[in-house]
Amino acid sequence: MSYLEIFTDYRLGSETYGDALMIAFRFYTLAVGNILESPHFTDAERIEALKELNVAFNNVFSKVGVS
Repeated sequence: MSYLEIFTDYRLGSETYGDALMIAFRFYTLAVGNILESPHFTDAERIEALKELNVAFNNVFSKVGVS
């Protein structure tokens, strides 16, 4: 599953935007830690993985329409 699919599932599966955002941010935080600590990534791969994670999160949880 891609990060975009994971965040979209959180968004669609939650009753409110706030609930989805809270759960997704916890996943985001854990994913960042895993990417940074993993010995399986080169520095370049870490940068690309972090960019992908950030873009996916921002695509699903844009700042527009937050109440």
